[in-house]
Amino acid sequence: MSPDRRAPLAAVVLSAGCALDPATLRDDIAEVHAPCDAEALARRTAGSGLQALFEPCGSNQFLHHAWSPSGLRLYYQTPSGPWLLDAATRRLQPLPIGFPIGAAAWFDDEHLVFPERARTGFDVAEYDVRRNTFSVTQIGLHDLGSLHRGEGPDEVLLLAAPGPGEVRVPTRLHARSGRSRPAFPWLDDEVDDFTYRASQRLVALRPRGADHVRVHDAETGAERHRFEGASRASVSSDGRFVVIEGPGETRPAFPPSAGPGLARFPTMAGRASVTPPQLSVFDTRTGQRVELEGVHGTSFTWYDARDYFGTFVLWGLDEEETNRNLVLVHLDPWLARAGVVDLPAARGSPRRGGTGDP
Repeated sequence: MSPDRRAPLAAVVLSAGCALDPATLRDDIAEVHAPCDAEALARRTAGSGLQALFEPCGSNQFLHHAWSPSGLRLYYQTPSGPWLLDAATRRLQPLPIGFPIGAAAWFDDEHLVFPERARTGFDVAEYDVRRNTFSVTQIGLHDLGSLHRGEGPDEVLLLAAPGPGEVRVPTRLHARSGRSRPAFPWLDDEVDDFTYRASQRLVALRPRGADHVRVHDAETGAERHRFEGASRASVSSDGRFVVIEGPGETRPAFPPSAGPGLARFPTMAGRASVTPPQLSVFDTRTGQRVELEGVHGTSFTWYDARDYFGTFVLWGLDEEETNRNLVLVHLDPWLARAGVVDLPAARGSPRRGGTGDP
């Protein structure tokens, strides 16, 4: 990944045509815009119990990511296209599959399925990693999103509308035949986002325009849990824990000590305030909720190859925004410190061999 190319604050101010004298800037404001210190950021990340998968100071813009079932391959997408990381060899390669329009899912360690835009609508494509080939299935669905693995050998669940401009609902799709049907006939709400855990038959969804997430039994529609103020939730493979995502507390983008002389700059940059995204873990047995204090991120995905590991896009640490990265976290220590003592034995800890080695 390329290093961070942000201009120093003085250059930003001058290029914006602002008359503010950079020499009058307070030290704490200048420090916010100091060049990225890779070693210091790596130490902070590791000290927070996180393993970074890419360069600490990379200018990373992650759109989607998904681990293969064995945890040996990581698919991810950036504005430059889709990539595949081999976690064992650390080999990184671009994928010759065009530019998927949404998240991808693994059928197994060799087959990846993803949505793409076609001339007359949308297709679903399957990529064979070993053979380096892919096949395309035309589907009569539109406005695709939120793709997840289903129960059948070629089944995925995704958000889709039956026609242009129609309501998007979770839909079951057989990717190799194109056959589809509503995933949850009991669901009356239009959905903004959802995750699905096939092994537990549980769906976590956010209704359109809502500020809460509900977890339902996929078969009966019975509501199991509701999380107010949340934007997304993801259920662990055994159904024991739910990782909840949502906004933290909004704070000024610059500290109060900056003084009134800088009032124009955050507004000019569109950053008068900042809301760090917050992660927490909910224990479905006890109802206890554990905040991952000092760690801020989005797009959490369970790393199912080992118990209670997960990956998310790191936003920052201790309410301070940092360079984006994909990080691996083991939740057991966080849960144990919070008093959750009846944790199943994990299948191991991440090896500290370096970037890309989970």
